[in-house]
Amino acid sequence: MKERTFNKKEIGLIVQKLRIERGITKKQLAFDLNVDLSFITQLEAGQKGLNLDDLVELSYIFDVNVKDIIFSEGYLKKAEERFNKKKEVLRLCFSLDEEEIDYILEIIYNITVFRDKIKK
Repeated sequence: MKERTFNKKEIGLIVQKLRIERGITKKQLAFDLNVDLSFITQLEAGQKGLNLDDLVELSYIFDVNVKDIIFSEGYLKKAEERFNKKKEVLRLCFSLDEEEIDYILEIIYNITVFRDKIKK
């Protein structure tokens, strides 16, 4: 499974967008988070990241879910598309007989072995 790393630049742009949409100044946001104004500037520029406490606090300040801060709309859309594709694969598997399932498993196994060899 791929590990999701958070893009500081992406999060900074989301924070900036939410702040501006709500009419909050950088100075006010810094005060509300109890951080320096320079931290907000660096955060929005993608030069600083957020700790969990600040992330949760921002979700309250902006009245949004934490996922709305750490995941862009594009990421969430792609995640939903991946989930729907996997669901469709499972749906199709229920119509296969035992021999077809064995064949599909062999194909999947060969793909993963090949992928792992390329990564090395």
